[in-house]
Amino acid sequence: MTEYKKLCALVDQLKQETAVLIDAFKDDDRGDVVALHSQAVSVQTLITNCRPRVVKILHKGREKDPDKQIYNERMCVAIEQLFEDFCAVVGSLFDTSASELILSEENLNYEECPPLAWVEDLYDEHVLRLAQTEAWQKRLASNVVDLVRMEVESRDVCAAEEKRARAALMMERKSEKNAVQKMLDEREAAKWFAEIQRREAEHEGLLLKSKLYDISAAPSVLKDVSPPFRGPLALNVLQLVRALRTTPENSNIRRIRCNNLRVMTEYGHVALCSECHTCWTIVTSTEVLWYMLGYTVEYSSLPTVHIPALIESNPSLRLPCGGLASEHVFFPVGFEDYSERLFVLHEPNPTEEPNEWMDWYTRMGAIVHSLEACKF
Repeated sequence: MTEYKKLCALVDQLKQETAVLIDAFKDDDRGDVVALHSQAVSVQTLITNCRPRVVKILHKGREKDPDKQIYNERMCVAIEQLFEDFCAVVGSLFDTSASELILSEENLNYEECPPLAWVEDLYDEHVLRLAQTEAWQKRLASNVVDLVRMEVESRDVCAAEEKRARAALMMERKSEKNAVQKMLDEREAAKWFAEIQRREAEHEGLLLKSKLYDISAAPSVLKDVSPPFRGPLALNVLQLVRALRTTPENSNIRRIRCNNLRVMTEYGHVALCSECHTCWTIVTSTEVLWYMLGYTVEYSSLPTVHIPALIESNPSLRLPCGGLASEHVFFPVGFEDYSERLFVLHEPNPTEEPNEWMDWYTRMGAIVHSLEACKF
């Protein structure tokens, strides 16, 4: 008999035995556990034996080199059908497409096969129950056949006990892992909730502070800034307002990125001023002025480069107090793991809201005049 015919016979046998096994699994038929186990072992053996042989003959059938081709076109079609039949049987057991898995070099994990795993569990329960009976514990071998059978049964009992212990350990570890993961998820959820609340409070605080000052008295926002630094800060803000009046469409001024090196140099950074009073007064005063100009603090949907990494790659970066950024203490605010901090201009639409836009434009002019009139 040729190899092809032998494989056809084995695949047919595999189909029949697999069909019986799957039917028992679907019906939860636990009648003869020993017979079911024998059939499951037979199915595994057939798959293990057939797989390399089917793959080998398939490669021969798919040979493209005319000098190495063995089979004619008709035979090649038959071999392809044999491979598809084998894959279909294995796929029905694993409840998935099996062609790629069979062609790969990976071993089949029979523990992931529902019918075979079901039979294995039934058989383990059977041998463990059998081992508890008095008759099994007092059995004696009267001949070699009985001795061999008893040895096989003992090995099965040991294997079942080992699997049960391993399963219990895995379940315990999984339970511990799930508990740890749940705790981490709860911490992350609490952390994110706290950040959302912080952002809301931050916005409300800046909005409230910006309304405390009259537009014509904008320089009074800078009263807490030390005199040597008040003038340069006022000049920077004045340049920004002038730019807003002349080129409000400029994206570089409509969206102020707090991690921008120039922004950090001129206005500081909220995460670097916890222990520097000068930087703290500059940052807080600046952000109130930005709100008076129509900016709102917002956050991107993705995080950006963390400040320590940014400082490390720019060692000469100086903050408005004159000191190096690397000399300042980095104190995370809360947004760093989630977003980039921005101040976005919300200019009224001159077409849809002409009156609001005129009020905004007039406000910009008043702030310019008030800053220009000051002598710091």
